[in-house]
Amino acid sequence: GVAVVAAAATLPQLADGSAQRRLDELTTRLRDGLAEVSRRHGIPVRLAGAGGHFQPYFLDTDVRDYRSAATTNAHRYLLLREAAAAERALLPGKPLLHAALSTAHTEADVDRLVEIADKAFARMDET
Repeated sequence: GVAVVAAAATLPQLADGSAQRRLDELTTRLRDGLAEVSRRHGIPVRLAGAGGHFQPYFLDTDVRDYRSAATTNAHRYLLLREAAAAERALLPGKPLLHAALSTAHTEADVDRLVEIADKAFARMDET
């Protein structure tokens, strides 16, 4: 069916690994940007994920499993999600779900998300 045709068309585009490298680069850029925002505001955040998939966890330790992920500060995540929505950027509605970048996203898109996070973290400073 359609899914098989789509997969057959996609596989040659993935064969050289450039799409995966691109997604890793964007994810690293986002991780580095959020780490800087975290340092500037003194609000701990860890960005889990790779290859385009990501999720910020408001923790001061690394996420190792579901139990550690579940200790994220849900209120801070909500403030980030609301700030993103106000700027027409979509993040998952719940703090344990992952978001994804695609090869259509640019460095400017990632930088915009970091800027949105910076504004959201400023609001977190106030609470």
